[in-house]
Amino acid sequence: LWGAFVATAAALVFQGIGAAGGASDLAALRWIAPATEEATKGAFLILLLWWRRHELDGVLDGIVYAGMVGVGFAFTENILYLAAAYNGTDGLGPGGTGALTTVFIMRCLVSPFAHSFFTAFIGIGAGLAISSRSSLVRVLAPIGGYVVAVLLHSAWNSATVYGFSHFLFVYVTLMFPAFLSVVAFAIYRHRAERRLLTEALLD
Repeated sequence: LWGAFVATAAALVFQGIGAAGGASDLAALRWIAPATEEATKGAFLILLLWWRRHELDGVLDGIVYAGMVGVGFAFTENILYLAAAYNGTDGLGPGGTGALTTVFIMRCLVSPFAHSFFTAFIGIGAGLAISSRSSLVRVLAPIGGYVVAVLLHSAWNSATVYGFSHFLFVYVTLMFPAFLSVVAFAIYRHRAERRLLTEALLD
């Protein structure tokens, strides 16, 4: 619900402010959209850290919460993009079923977990913060996760500007391997936490 309604609405407002400030379309795509979208999605994790710390038990929880927020955000954003493509209001052509199919393939089939993937790094940062005894780590880990999320989001958006071959190169060499790494890391954390829980319950 946060991702689908709160984060998307807030991101649209902030991006509108950026556009009103004279930012170019390229700057909005490369930096304003990644910075605002990751901030509004990541705000849920920060709110958990402040008001519901007991809901966060570690890095795995952070990844799960961030992933769910990303799923909600992508759900709403994809509807907006699909509608704009069909109506021809996305500035990329006359619209119709051809444009709709292209956007559907790129956003819903090729990269359905992109938003969850980016925000997962904020979740990792929040998880590290909740499990660390260092005050410095508690502050810097979420900030570092946000910076990584924005940089990856920016690289993803920028890859779409220079044509399909450039996008495919970034997808194959950076995004997909990094996504698999996050999945593998989440599985590793799950198994490690399961062992700890089993030992604790046996005691």
